This record gives sequence, structure tokens and C-alpha cells, in this order.
Amino acid sequence: MFDILFYTSLTVFVLGLIYKVIRWFTKNIGILGKHINTFQRVLSAVTGIIGVICSPKILTLLKAFLLDVLLQRRILKEDLVRWLAHMLIFYGFMLLLLMHALQSVVSEALFSDYYPTINPFFFLRDFFGAMVLAGVILAALRRYIFRPRRLRTNRMDHYAIAIVAGIMLSGIALEGLKIASYSEFERMVEDYAGLDDEEEIQALEAVWVRHYGTVSPNIEEPFDEDLIEAGREVHMENCMDCHASSKWAFNGYATAKFLKPVALWLDQISGTTVLWYIHFIACFIGLAYLPFSKMFHLIATPFTLMAG
Repeated sequence: MFDILFYTSLTVFVLGLIYKVIRWFTKNIGILGKHINTFQRVLSAVTGIIGVICSPKILTLLKAFLLDVLLQRRILKEDLVRWLAHMLIFYGFMLLLLMHALQSVVSEALFSDYYPTINPFFFLRDFFGAMVLAGVILAALRRYIFRPRRLRTNRMDHYAIAIVAGIMLSGIALEGLKIASYSEFERMVEDYAGLDDEEEIQALEAVWVRHYGTVSPNIEEPFDEDLIEAGREVHMENCMDCHASSKWAFNGYATAKFLKPVALWLDQISGTTVLWYIHFIACFIGLAYLPFSKMFHLIATPFTLMAG
């Protein structure tokens, strides 16, 4: 199912990209545009790109790319709140993409000791997520609450905000439920700790309930301090090297606390699996919609600068 959804969204993205390129080279803009055919436009664009790359103009292009694309200078001059929302969403999303979504390609290649649940990676994932969510909140407040006089909000804006918000909120909910999930705790014990002694497992479980946000159907606070001390020893021997405190994942940990009253029920109905699909479907919808949204200018702008 995952592969089908991914390749479907990727196909829509590629078709949208092709559509955009065709529109660039076939749509007439202005009176003079009627007298320029598609071949002339393609030739002009290719010549312009090669001319920029192979000339001192490349320095001007790099400056424009830095100021107008990476730092969004024009938007900063027009509206500070809009600029801040753009920067938070763009950089938070790009860092999440590189560090988290592409972790097998990027993070694991760059860091020999990479593991998603140890620091600084555990904390940074939530920090980047918080950046994106803060940007979405700013964008929504600006469009729906404060609404500058000349601002026009169309369906594309609604869709973009909803998709990005859906990706982030489903991801945070998934992380929170995984923190609280007793099934995830059992899987961790089986796959990584390899414990057979029931007393050791119970001691470790007590530590994870008290300090890591796990919701257990078997035991609850208050715990005997001797049990907690025994659990700490088991944790240090088996878990500490691959799992930092869940509190570092501050978004997920807060969500786990919020979900605590229903965590066991959600665990019983495979809530993590449901949220996993919701999260990835939201991501795939975002990928498919990208060529048709305003966010596509982040991809198109560098080529426009070179061709121009």
C-alpha cells in the first residue's frame, strides 16, 4: 500500500511538473508573446541558462539566489509576518525532509552514530516540526484573522495551509502515541533489549511509565523506589544508548500526556498504524499537489533567475 501511494503521488508530481514546463513555453504573455513560438522560447531559456552558468553573471545569480530565494528579501521588505511564516515553514520543512524523511540517505550517511531517538536528532526533529507549525499558525492568523487590506486568499492558499498543517499535526500525533504506546514499549524490549526476566521487564516498564510517557495496562504510579532503581539499571544497560528521554521530543511528549486517558484504547485499535497512514497520505498529497500550488515557486525561482 505504501509503495502504491508513493508512486501514485510521485506520478502526479511528475505530470504536474511536465504540465508546468509546457505552460511556461507555450502560454502567450503580452502582445509580443504571440510572435514567439515554443522552439524560440526553449532555445532562449537554454541559451540564457548556459550563458549565466558560463559567465561572470553566475556571481550575480548566486547573490540573487541567496537574497531572493534563501533569505526572501523582497517579502521581508513588504511584510515581516509573512516573511517569518515563509522562513519557518520552508527551513523547518527542508530540515525535516533531509534529516527525518530522507534519514537513510542523508542522516545515516553523514553521522555514523545516527539513531532517530538519540540526541541531538531526537530533539531537532521536534524543533524543526515546531518551526513549521509556528509558520503555519502565523500564515493562518495573517490570512484568516488579521487579513491585510490587499491580501486575497484563494482555494490554493486554503489547500496549502491545510496540507502542511495536516502533515505536521499527524506527525506529532503519531510521535505522541508511539511514546505512550505499550505495544511500542513491548516491541522495543523484544527487538532491542532482548530481556527474558519478567522482573527486569517490570522494573524497566516502571521507569518508562514514570519517565518516558509509556501508558501501561499492567502497572501504575506510585512505584516502589527499589523497583525504579532496578529499572534504571536495566535501562542503562539495554536502552540508554539508543533512546534519549522522551521529554526531548517535546511536541510528542506533550501529545503523549494529552492522549494518556485514551492511550490504551488507541493502542488496542492499532492507533499508531492508523496515524502512520494518515501522516504519509498527507505527505503524499502534499507531494502530488506541489506543482499546482504557490509553493512550487521555491523550485521554479532558481531556473527563472537563470533563464531570465
